[in-house]
Amino acid sequence: MTGVFRSERGRQLVHERYRQLLDAAPLRCEELHVSTREGDTFVLASGAETHPPLLLFHGGATCSAMWLNDLPLLSRHFRVYAIDMIGEPGLSAPSRPSMQGEAHALWLDDIWDALDMTQARIAGTSQGGWLALDYAIRRPARVQSLALVAPAGIARQRISMALRVAPLMLFGNWGRRRAVDYVMGMRADQLPREARAFHDFFLLTQAHFAHRTTFIPVFDAAQLASLKLPVLAIVGARDVAFRSATTQRRLKACVPQARVICQPDSGHGITDYAPTLWDFFLGDGGQ
Repeated sequence: MTGVFRSERGRQLVHERYRQLLDAAPLRCEELHVSTREGDTFVLASGAETHPPLLLFHGGATCSAMWLNDLPLLSRHFRVYAIDMIGEPGLSAPSRPSMQGEAHALWLDDIWDALDMTQARIAGTSQGGWLALDYAIRRPARVQSLALVAPAGIARQRISMALRVAPLMLFGNWGRRRAVDYVMGMRADQLPREARAFHDFFLLTQAHFAHRTTFIPVFDAAQLASLKLPVLAIVGARDVAFRSATTQRRLKACVPQARVICQPDSGHGITDYAPTLWDFFLGDGGQ
């Protein structure tokens, strides 16, 4: 195995396709390489440098390509930094420190310092939602507001999803397509047209990426209650990765200022959330 990929050829195929998506993106981004204690971190930067900073954390088993169609809107008012998370299939280091301690917060400290930020807004989806929560809990002075899309870390991961997906992944492209459709809660032909190129890239990634084998930690009530900043959460009622009812219940109990939006027909793959993030960060979330 090469880093977080099953083979060197697989890594090359995924990174070549990632480069193609970057070249075809609706907004050209600056490509930054930030040195951190965990190795090189790849960052896509867009928007005027005078705008307030907004950091984007993608989900697990993917990279910042998932944000490319959202950047034209979000970059109108923010200096947006889409971070390729370490240990994932993007262009950052393959390092996978424990998620139990503060290793990820220390890694983000290095990014904060390199980008010369004192405070920023953060949006994170799925595993990126866990990363956003972890940093906001450990570094409250550095996070101004927090938007979470189908976040990990509030409800436990569903074992039933893994039991359903694992056998499908053994059946090549056919199985991977069905596994992704099941987890995302929609078929590829139900996606907005602009999202289909990323969907194809995500399928390619699943063929070559070595997934994490540990469960994502869940924050306890005291940790969640320590959040005093504006929080937005968007969840799908049909999410098979995390029980959205539990996410809603715990956020309402522990983070009373949080605004929670449940989309009744969405699964884990929530789409068209950028306008909601935009409104949140410009409104109460931007205070």
